[in-house]
Amino acid sequence: MPNLFWRLGFTWVFAGSGYMVSTGDIRNGSGTTTGCALIYLFYHMRSSLRAPRSVPSVMLTAATTTIAGIYGSEYFRFRRFDNDEAYNVKF
Repeated sequence: MPNLFWRLGFTWVFAGSGYMVSTGDIRNGSGTTTGCALIYLFYHMRSSLRAPRSVPSVMLTAATTTIAGIYGSEYFRFRRFDNDEAYNVKF
């Protein structure tokens, strides 16, 4: 299980990216969620799946993998960035 610093940090980051999504900024919110979930998995997946396994650690890793998959598919596959207003600025 990650230490308290990691758990609190990622809680705040996921809360912030959820706030971004709820205010309508789906692109940045889903990108932030995907990036932070992948960072968490990069640092903690191996230790959570190594024996002896703890149930909360495996569940946290499974939930983070699910979050990365859902928001990653939103960010990378289901959004068309060429119609985004931020990139179609006319001078």
